Amino acid sequence: MSSITKTMRNSNIELYRIVLMLIIIAHHYVVNSGIMDSITKQNALNYKSIFSSVFGWGGKTAIDCFVLITGYFVCKSSIKVMQWVKLLCEIEFYNIVIFIILYIAGIQPFSVKAAIKCIIPFYTLGTEFVSSYLVFFWFIPFINLLLKQLDKNNHLRLILLCFISDSVFQTVICVPDAFTYVGLFMYVYLIGAYIRRYRDGDYKKTNFEESLFVTGSGKWAFGMLLISWTSILCGLIVFEFTGHKIIYMFTGQSNRILAIATAVCSFAFFVNINIEQSKFINTVAKSVFGVLLIHANSLTMIGFVWKKLFRSQWAFENLGYIFIVHAFVTVIVIFSACSVIDMVRIRFLEKPIFQYFNKESTNLR
Repeated sequence: MSSITKTMRNSNIELYRIVLMLIIIAHHYVVNSGIMDSITKQNALNYKSIFSSVFGWGGKTAIDCFVLITGYFVCKSSIKVMQWVKLLCEIEFYNIVIFIILYIAGIQPFSVKAAIKCIIPFYTLGTEFVSSYLVFFWFIPFINLLLKQLDKNNHLRLILLCFISDSVFQTVICVPDAFTYVGLFMYVYLIGAYIRRYRDGDYKKTNFEESLFVTGSGKWAFGMLLISWTSILCGLIVFEFTGHKIIYMFTGQSNRILAIATAVCSFAFFVNINIEQSKFINTVAKSVFGVLLIHANSLTMIGFVWKKLFRSQWAFENLGYIFIVHAFVTVIVIFSACSVIDMVRIRFLEKPIFQYFNKESTNLR
């Protein structure tokens, strides 16, 4: 999600990153606004409930997709300290600036504890994406060393072991998660690395690998998407007749079976599509992580965006069919506004500052 793929910006993958962030915003539109509470209090099978549940299906799957991108591109390269520092600076910038803005606007009261959490981005380690992704970077060089020692069969066995322990058990028999987010990212990274190492080259591929990675990736992606949406519809039916809240049973966490499977299939599809290099797509894609850091910065920010600014739950309960328009427009507006903000940050802060430090480090050699 960060700038680690800077030297290998393919517009098909950059377009994929844009689509993923739109999916994450749509997910937040539903799960962070109170709409799910409204669904459970009325007919779960009416058109608004079905639309909302499907509209917000993919946030956790998209997280897996971003880590797959990291594994695919970084498994044969290396992480530089400056890349991690740049990621940390971006996180700190938005944490501090948004905290100050919310305080000045009277939306968030000041407290020392809140200020410390704002400055130190590791308080949500293991439970939230951003801090976990930041710490996950520390392990990448060691994972890459491990991968050099693994042949194809052992690499696949390791992935299957992770899949069984952290996906199958959690989805089928609902045991506690085997890994925190950091561990999950390592597991998904291994999958992205496997695709990169064995999709091309002289390695012998099974018929399944040939179909998934090359010839039939579109069919696999479309099929897994339909299965994911069908599982949500089945969950709504079960809830309507039994009261059991299993709407997102197979997709509601990043380690669930359909979240992992759909992420892998969609990634394989976008790796295979060929589109011309697009400066516009590549430029917009650079800001997708900033979009996340802005609109989902904190619980206070989340409450303000969805419950006060865009009033998503109110729209669900009062706007009829116009609610569907409201959902799509809100997602596009948030993505567009946050992208512009982050482009300004990159242009006037990140580029000049890091160009200066790169110049100074060159002069010292």
